[in-house]
Amino acid sequence: MTPSRATAGMERRIFLIATEESGDRLGANLMKVLRQRLGDGVRFEGIGGRAMAREGLESLFPIEELSIIGLAAVVKDLPKILGLIKETAIAVTEAAPDILVIIDSPDFTHRVAKRVRAKDPGFRSSTMCRPRSGRGGPAGRARC
Repeated sequence: MTPSRATAGMERRIFLIATEESGDRLGANLMKVLRQRLGDGVRFEGIGGRAMAREGLESLFPIEELSIIGLAAVVKDLPKILGLIKETAIAVTEAAPDILVIIDSPDFTHRVAKRVRAKDPGFRSSTMCRPRSGRGGPAGRARC
């Protein structure tokens, strides 16, 4: 059995992307659990809000930049959104993390992951979904 990078004294680098408050809370919880398990053997980079910042993440940009409501606003802000997708994909590629964890906003995060995989088809990524509740579907089912 081969020891993991963390147990072999190597640092795990994880790039997380959460662009909504609910995803920010999920990301913060993930960071907390991974830090409990890996101690100083983990480093986080990416995009997140206040909860992830409390866990030590310095966000690439404020998640409020993606708080866009309505079709007219999306059309107006499309160049900015596309620029943030490109900027984020470049940041992921340059960071060369062990894994990319995308948490919410599939219109944004999946486009970032697609760009990263276009540069490196073997790149590892994972999607973290929040459980559905209420009108969104049966409780306990993943919503991504």
